[in-house]
Amino acid sequence: MSVCKQFRSSRAIRKTKEEAALTRESVLQAALRVFSRQGYAASTLEDIAREAGVTRGAIYWHFQGKAELYQTLLAQGSQKPLQLLDEVSSAALSPTEMLRRLFIRLLEDIEEDETFQAITELTLFKSEPGIVDAQGEGLAQKYQGTQAFAQQLAQILHRGIDAGELRADLDIQVTSLAFTALLNGVLLVWLQSAKTFSLKLFAPSLADTYLQGILASS
Repeated sequence: MSVCKQFRSSRAIRKTKEEAALTRESVLQAALRVFSRQGYAASTLEDIAREAGVTRGAIYWHFQGKAELYQTLLAQGSQKPLQLLDEVSSAALSPTEMLRRLFIRLLEDIEEDETFQAITELTLFKSEPGIVDAQGEGLAQKYQGTQAFAQQLAQILHRGIDAGELRADLDIQVTSLAFTALLNGVLLVWLQSAKTFSLKLFAPSLADTYLQGILASS
């Protein structure tokens, strides 16, 4: 094969891979919209294929079925908080500043990133009968992500205590749980209120309220 033909062949293969990746992402986004609109049980592959503008065969090329689509979305949703935590942890911030920045960034991203918002809403607040069986491997990955997040958050809390920024008598597990509970509680209120207030606007004050309960006395 000539060099020219090899180049054209490799370019065609690369283009095919890129197109396949775009189709896969398009199907995932379509599945997210359909699941969010209709619920998991009422959604069919035909609905998702129609939403994505592809055939059922195109979906089966990338996914085994509806359950794997849901599992993939579930796994994706568990990665974003870890990515934000990694970003905050790598910044030149004190432990207290890390906690504040992380809380604010999570609420900001949920409001700004429609995909992250939809996955979070779907997996946290739109549970329905029979959906646990469909979660499968995605649920396991989400649990692993949640555990990893809690462990890294605990490390920040320990560093805050060691630095004298946080109260020495803190129960790390309870303090970590309170962080997540406040975050999810605010998100639930925001969704139930039809998003009538800005998470970004309230995030700094909410973060400060959380910190006031755990800061060491000056």
